[in-house]
Amino acid sequence: MAELRYQSAPPGTDTGNARDKCCIYERVPLQDSGGTTRLYYMVLSPGHTLAGEPMSKAQLPNLLTKVLPTPTMELFAPRGKERVFIPSPLSQMWLRKPIRYDPKKIVLRLPDSCKLEEGDAKAMLELKKMGMQFAAQVGVLGDLSHDPSLIAALDYILVDNHERQGLMTALNGLKQQNPNLKAVGFKAYGELFTREEASKYDLVLGMVEPIRLPYEARPAWQHVLLRTFAELFSGIYDLKDLGKLAGEYPIFGAAMKGLLSSKEVTELTIHSGGMMLSNVNKLTQKDMRDLLSVALGYCLLCLADKYTRPAEAGEYNPLSTDLEMLLHGIIRGKMVEILAEKPCDDYDNRQAFMSGFLSLIHLYIHDKYAAVCDEFMLNAPASYFAFDNTTLGRVIRYVRALEQHDFETVNEISGKSGFGFTKEQVYAAYLRAVTWADALIKAIIDASSQAFGKR
Repeated sequence: MAELRYQSAPPGTDTGNARDKCCIYERVPLQDSGGTTRLYYMVLSPGHTLAGEPMSKAQLPNLLTKVLPTPTMELFAPRGKERVFIPSPLSQMWLRKPIRYDPKKIVLRLPDSCKLEEGDAKAMLELKKMGMQFAAQVGVLGDLSHDPSLIAALDYILVDNHERQGLMTALNGLKQQNPNLKAVGFKAYGELFTREEASKYDLVLGMVEPIRLPYEARPAWQHVLLRTFAELFSGIYDLKDLGKLAGEYPIFGAAMKGLLSSKEVTELTIHSGGMMLSNVNKLTQKDMRDLLSVALGYCLLCLADKYTRPAEAGEYNPLSTDLEMLLHGIIRGKMVEILAEKPCDDYDNRQAFMSGFLSLIHLYIHDKYAAVCDEFMLNAPASYFAFDNTTLGRVIRYVRALEQHDFETVNEISGKSGFGFTKEQVYAAYLRAVTWADALIKAIIDASSQAFGKR
């Protein structure tokens, strides 16, 4: 059973600041069947819990005045993404002036089994005129199903992929009422869609798995780049050799140049290493090693994409490769690094980002996770990300459980390891990680645009 149930919780009697606060838990991509990210979905949570219950009207004032108008909002509609999905109750508060958000950038994801209060239907139609779009889930429309004008106002309908066959009658009925309705498939958090599954929808919530790279043995370019990862992880590498590699692999060279020359990346890297800000005013050797690993990951992803594209796609340009998988790896790596700072020793802290980043390398090279864990050149980082018998390994498992909304595992690891991470630390770590990751992706795209021309 997929786990994207969103019901509007009644405002609690506790009027503490945490309960009234709206926190950003994560950003989930909405992709087309080809694996290209089109929009983002904000996962929001009341401040007194770690995504343990949905947003209610108690947090709506904070969302409208503190979250949506701030630069934080730009994190969730970056790089030209037109709109962002925001799960929130419908309320006349959305129309309360002064309006500090742009309705044209929002897809309001309405609660399951939506119960409309007086004036809510009128508010929805008014917001629609202002350019806001709406989404709801088939099978749990609640009061929306009783008003044809509200069905006509919907733009997206979410479909539980595991129950798709049983929902087809209801879905087809809605599309007869609203022919422009776009279907969005969803699964449990962290579960990939196959290309065949994704082809049944206009968009899917989450990532579409890459086309597997067919080979009996690793191609030479993959062997070389994976060996370089091993050298970086061990700390035994030569910058001259990396310079030579950049000449042999222009995609890696462009990314390396963009990351190491970006002032924004340098500034954010200096101040985002761990829970305590660095006192160093320039990139450390570890910082440069982490950035070089991202450049290698970019090169691997692009080359794997190049060699799995159909011949009729024409000449390959790295800018045509969707970077969501790489972005996800950077965010995971940075989350691991930030959360590992206190429980891990100095050596494991130096390995934290790369271990978290490489735990998704099977996606960059279009391979199976098991094959990566057995890869000789990745034995050292795999000893962390494939097992949890070390403190760093348990931090990686903890971050992976957060991504999957597996709070039973989160609590289990916290109880056994004594990490003691607070909700505030987790929320802050994610925002710092996604801010840093977006800056890295921007630097890579800018440098690649200069090197290879616009797509």
